[in-house]
Amino acid sequence: MELIYNSRFLTIHLEDEILIQEWTNFPLTEADFKNELKNFLELFKTHKPQGALWILDNLDLEISERLYKWVEENILKALYQAGLRKLPSTVPKEKLIYLSIINSVQNVGLVLRPNFFSCRKEALNFIKQPKTSENNAFNYQVNESNQSDEIILEMDYDQLPKVIKHLDKLNLELKFNKIYQSYFDQLSFREVEIFKSIAQGKSNREIAENLCLSESTIATHRKSIIKKLNIKSVKDWQHYADAFL
Repeated sequence: MELIYNSRFLTIHLEDEILIQEWTNFPLTEADFKNELKNFLELFKTHKPQGALWILDNLDLEISERLYKWVEENILKALYQAGLRKLPSTVPKEKLIYLSIINSVQNVGLVLRPNFFSCRKEALNFIKQPKTSENNAFNYQVNESNQSDEIILEMDYDQLPKVIKHLDKLNLELKFNKIYQSYFDQLSFREVEIFKSIAQGKSNREIAENLCLSESTIATHRKSIIKKLNIKSVKDWQHYADAFL
């Protein structure tokens, strides 16, 4: 592996005719981000590699749709014209950064469509292996070990909207879970049992019959649940159900 560029923000290596750019932990502005991508573009034109890999794990800059449109117009189109056809990117470890990147590209008409991975090895293999047919599948693999777990994520660009929808829902549930876990932990075992039935849309009478309790008892438990969870609308019930059931 040959180091061909090094700055506070970015390192670029050439490995087996693949240009690998990796962001450092140094904070950067949009202007820094743009300048570094211009440097990468010039190096790509100079070395004319087989492929390119963007490692985004340390990138802490929010990629807005406006900024990604700039990347599309000034970087991706030029890379495509220079011969690049595969541009995998590693998925950052921080979920919110990953979502900001992926949400930015969903509404942009890309000339060069990126593929996202959470494993550098898989991303490099993607570049090296020729594409023989169109594949619209969304593939993932979970590798578990005593030390850490790894999720290898691969998708075709056309599958992004579906994946984004699920990731958005998961992200909301995770954030809700983090904020309201202490609220839900206040519920007693009986209240959790009743909460599940309420979330399923059952009436007080139906719950009372199933649990062999009186309707007034169920009503009392319902009021207690509402108070402990600070529920103000039907949507609140659903948010708790999605996050904790």
